[in-house]
Order: sequence, then C-alpha cells, then structure tokens
Amino acid sequence: MKASHHVHSFLQLLKTETATADIHQRVRIRTAKEYAGQLGLHPNYLNSLLKEYTGTSISIHIKNQLLEKSKNLLLQTDWTLQYISYRTGFANRSNFIQFFKSQTGATPNEFRKMARQKSN
Repeated sequence: MKASHHVHSFLQLLKTETATADIHQRVRIRTAKEYAGQLGLHPNYLNSLLKEYTGTSISIHIKNQLLEKSKNLLLQTDWTLQYISYRTGFANRSNFIQFFKSQTGATPNEFRKMARQKSN
C-alpha cells in the first residue's frame, strides 16, 4: 500500500472520529499507537510518514483536530465549558481550559466572547 494512502487513511479516521462529538456522543481521544494499530502500522512508521507528507507529527494532528472541534462547539452551541470538555474527551474542565489556552492563547470563554463580538 502506498505511503500516501496511509497518511490519507489516518487523516480521514481522525476527522471522522472527532466529527462525531455532538450531543449524543463523546470524542474518545486516541493515542498515536491506537491509530497506528487501527491502520495496521507501527506508530513510529505512521509518525514518520505524517512528518514526511505533512510536516507534522501524529500528536500535533490529533491536537489540531481536537482544537477545531472544540472551537466549533464553542461557536455553534451555548454548552457550558464543563459539557464541551466532556464531549471532547477531557477528564475535566480544567484540563480542557489549559489545553485550549496553550493552543490558542485565549481561554475558551475569551475565545467565545471575542468570536461573538466579531459577529455582531
């Protein structure tokens, strides 16, 4: 199987899994090892393919997809941070806030407030 096919398969799998986070289903944050295993690959091999084809590691792709899902939920719902953190697979609200702020420089509430001010 072509290396580019493995990369595409991983990206599709990641996107599909995070897309399911909604009112009925929670995202389960998988590890690089779990994704690689699902594709029948060694984690180091999948990681090297991703770095070669995208310039980014598995963990960065996972974080980015989770961040995008979080942003969408913050913008498209009035859910509490507690509920969004639960739906996106975090153990608690504090972990979610810390993750979000480390990725964006703003807390989830600040992000939501700024986005709403821009749309008004």
